[in-house]
Amino acid sequence: MNKTSALRIRIDPNLHHQFLKICKNQDRPASQVIRDFMKQYVQMHGGGLQLELFHGNERFKIVANGARKITY
Repeated sequence: MNKTSALRIRIDPNLHHQFLKICKNQDRPASQVIRDFMKQYVQMHGGGLQLELFHGNERFKIVANGARKITY
């Protein structure tokens, strides 16, 4: 069974309402949309600590085409 974590955030009520309305119109759960945004953000910004979990002490840099390049 996969473990999960919860994240509690404060947002503007109007933004929250608009976001939920759009998700409902697209027939997508808001939580899934947030997870997708988070995955894209992590991928775009180099993966943070996740890369170290899979690649030990090697350091990686995301280059323009999305490839990972080892840095020393």
